[in-house]
Amino acid sequence: METNPVIIKKTYPVATHKVWKAITDKDQMKEWYFNVDNFVLEEDTAFNICEIGDEKLCHHRCVILEIVPEKKFKHTWTQLSSRNRLSVLTWAIEPAETGGTRLILKYEYLKDSTVAEKDISKNDNEIEWEKLLGTSLNNYLKNK
Repeated sequence: METNPVIIKKTYPVATHKVWKAITDKDQMKEWYFNVDNFVLEEDTAFNICEIGDEKLCHHRCVILEIVPEKKFKHTWTQLSSRNRLSVLTWAIEPAETGGTRLILKYEYLKDSTVAEKDISKNDNEIEWEKLLGTSLNNYLKNK
């Protein structure tokens, strides 16, 4: 399998533990990210990513692959509409040289021969992750 990663790097003017909590606590994730009611921060556990709102439509199924407290959170990301479309997300956090915390998100699409190349849009993924991390998470952390 090949990968075509999207890498987003952001620096936030808050302590590392606050960024860690924002990306690994289900109540905080609901504030800026998605609804993850069945989320438990344990390796090999599965969770669904659902829209926030009354319908709570679930779009992705994830399995936690690796946890390094306050440093790394890695999980699968499977689109429920296309079970052959598997990705892996790695959230890495570290103290920023200029103060605050640096977050590096790596979205790795694991290509599968059953998925047409036209269905893959790295640019669309970059735009969505930039919005989530650059606007949603940034605004959330500013108010924490």
